[in-house]
Amino acid sequence: MIESSATQRPEYRALDLLTAPVWVIEGRENEVVFANKAAEQLSAKSDLHELRHGSHSAYAEEHLAAYLPALRACEPIVEIWTLHRNGEAVPLSCQLSLLDQSPQNEQILVEGILASLPSASVSRLSGLAEHGLYDQLFHSNGAPMLLIDPAADGLIVDANLAACRFYGYTRESFCRIHTWELNALGRQVLPIMSEVAKLPGGTAP
Repeated sequence: MIESSATQRPEYRALDLLTAPVWVIEGRENEVVFANKAAEQLSAKSDLHELRHGSHSAYAEEHLAAYLPALRACEPIVEIWTLHRNGEAVPLSCQLSLLDQSPQNEQILVEGILASLPSASVSRLSGLAEHGLYDQLFHSNGAPMLLIDPAADGLIVDANLAACRFYGYTRESFCRIHTWELNALGRQVLPIMSEVAKLPGGTAP
């Protein structure tokens, strides 16, 4: 059950002053314990499952507790939640961070990024900046994904959380190595990557 602003804990009062929607979630219980006024207004009566599993939602982990190791390491975690505004489902990008890091009471702060909400007068995704949309889809994708620069000897430019978990590298470590250092083909993979880079968008060999 979401704690309303009328019965909120004293330590949450400052969050009610924010214009951005904010939720506080018990990390291990996967339960919303507080939503500020902006969050209540946007999420209406939707529970956490509906917000995270709606038609526009995207996430890398099924349970929020699975993010705790990455959040402790201050890794950037982004999810897309589904809200309902004016009777229409709309996507909202959400940044996750740890609010309380005590081992017995780890709380996840979820802050909605208002700039990601599409305008009511435009299509659902047209309000998202191209780079912002890339960040949302890339970092919230459950499949391991690497962004590689073939012109820089296959340097890895970015890695999402799923790739970090799969390969066992941190995001910072990934951005210091080349893809051929991970690939069984070694440097022989570079000409293949260069050819792939020439293909039109959406084409996969």
